[in-house]
Amino acid sequence: MWATLPLLCAGAWLLGVPVCGAAELCVNSLEKFHFKSWMSKHRKTYSTEEYHHRLQTFASNWRKINAHNNGNHTFKMALNQFSDMSFAEIKHKYLWSEPQNCSATKSNYLRGTGPYPPSVDWRKKGNFVSPVKNQGACGSCWTFSTTGALESAIAIATGKMLSLAEQQLVDCAQDFNNHGCQGGLPSQAFEYILYNKGIMGEDTYPYQGKDGYCKFQPGKAIGFVKDVANITIVLYQPSIRTIPSRPELALGDEYPYYLI
Repeated sequence: MWATLPLLCAGAWLLGVPVCGAAELCVNSLEKFHFKSWMSKHRKTYSTEEYHHRLQTFASNWRKINAHNNGNHTFKMALNQFSDMSFAEIKHKYLWSEPQNCSATKSNYLRGTGPYPPSVDWRKKGNFVSPVKNQGACGSCWTFSTTGALESAIAIATGKMLSLAEQQLVDCAQDFNNHGCQGGLPSQAFEYILYNKGIMGEDTYPYQGKDGYCKFQPGKAIGFVKDVANITIVLYQPSIRTIPSRPELALGDEYPYYLI
């Protein structure tokens, strides 16, 4: 009996069966292979101790992604640059934790006469939705929400898709109760653009992903706001027919790997 134990252990190793402690996630050879491929793609390096921790986290995320994609869902998930991080780490590093009051400062509303379609996908109507951008480690999601909505509004009105300067909002909109990389509100950012009389393009005010001093040049402003409307849930459906809106989402642990 004792003589057969080494053979059984050797057989388990050849089959790729993982060996792990009781408190650890058992990571198999295929998951290790995918982790090393992911590390190479994203140019990641770790100390020996951190490697073990990140491997465990990656394997857990990978299994969650595969389980989700094998289910009946309306969207797919995929590995990305966040796949070695837990959702708690992502929330701490990227998401603003302060409570937000999302009311626009003016109580004006958009109304229409109908009838209205149940939904509108502006991506299918033409070049009206700007490409996905990356905010990096700066808590500037509010600036991207603002520029994305304004870029679409300008494209719908003029047929021209612009790329507006999130960094200007990070650097310049503090007087409207925004806090750069520490968070802000799109409603307050729109008001800043309105009273500031414009926002520059990303080509002349490139994104840095960190707080800086304001470098706004009025003569280079290319995007403008005439007014800001607060849309309630009752009025949301009529508004989507004619304008882009700026929803804000409460994010769950599926968010970091959302694909389509």
